[in-house]
Amino acid sequence: FQSYLFLVNAVLAGYGGLEHRNSTALLCKRDQIPQMNTPLDESAYREFLGLCSHEYFHAWLVKRIQPQAFQPYQLDRRNHTRLLWLFEGFTSYYDDLQLLRSKRIDLKTYLKLVANNWNGILRGPGRLKQSLADSSFDAWTKYYQADENTPNAVVSYYGKGALLALGLDLKIRNFTKNRLSLDDIIRAIWHKHGVTLEGIAEDGLDTIVIQVIGSDFTKTWNEFKTRYIFGSEDIPVQRWLPNTITAKPKSHSKLEKIKLQLGMRHTEVNGWLKITHVLDGGAAQLAGLAPGDLLASINGERVTTARLDKVLTSLNPEQVLTICFYRDDLEHECMTVLDLNQLPDQFDLIPTA
Repeated sequence: FQSYLFLVNAVLAGYGGLEHRNSTALLCKRDQIPQMNTPLDESAYREFLGLCSHEYFHAWLVKRIQPQAFQPYQLDRRNHTRLLWLFEGFTSYYDDLQLLRSKRIDLKTYLKLVANNWNGILRGPGRLKQSLADSSFDAWTKYYQADENTPNAVVSYYGKGALLALGLDLKIRNFTKNRLSLDDIIRAIWHKHGVTLEGIAEDGLDTIVIQVIGSDFTKTWNEFKTRYIFGSEDIPVQRWLPNTITAKPKSHSKLEKIKLQLGMRHTEVNGWLKITHVLDGGAAQLAGLAPGDLLASINGERVTTARLDKVLTSLNPEQVLTICFYRDDLEHECMTVLDLNQLPDQFDLIPTA
């Protein structure tokens, strides 16, 4: 394209974007963009720049490089592909990476963004139940039809797809002693499918990866696919990092630990704390709590959204809890135990050079 247009609708609350061939329509909060006579929230602005970067990258990867299954688009039905981990996941990897490369953010900030995404994936039980290929194929019926069990059954092809791209980038760099990287794969995809506008077959990445990296990479690539694209194993990024970056166990405050151990999400309804999600393996699930329950007290102390942090801070990471709650207007009481084994793995990424 000769020019590219960013159409930005800045509102009180909203976030998202839609890519087009030479433009993008963006929705963001007003405080995410610079304003006259108003201090800039650097973190919020960085998030907006990440959105811009993401949609801009789609001009190549999605608008010109497309799944073969989407050619032509059939707008009267759902269009399915198992490749959204590539089209959305790899784009999500490059959106923040491009901010680093363009010096909009520094390495420390970038590593924090990567770690935040990684930790978010590790907190979701669904990552161990649904593969990235299935998450892509089921996007219409599961990812975009979220319910109270979604965190336990679904993994995001955006978030884990970005982690997959990082993992593949590291594997390629390690295998080729930094002679090649994921950039070379993306360039090859562009020349074969972007320039020609020929869609990528569901297994079309296989040939490109081996052509670029070499036949010696075949076993590594096949194992990588089996375990992390068509399987649901955790991606062990910490094992593949270069010597200049270290993954350290994340330090949590007492309150953060207890919240992770409980494994529940909530909202406020008419002054009550209403459970919206109960995560597999957490203390809340072991207690028998369910979405829709209204919490009344923990160990005799009244619980509301405003008081929850105070009540949880008074607990210990290894303690028996007595929980009073209401379900269908009937009062119930249950007991559960906080266990340090309920804590998911969480990491900080630290530059060492």
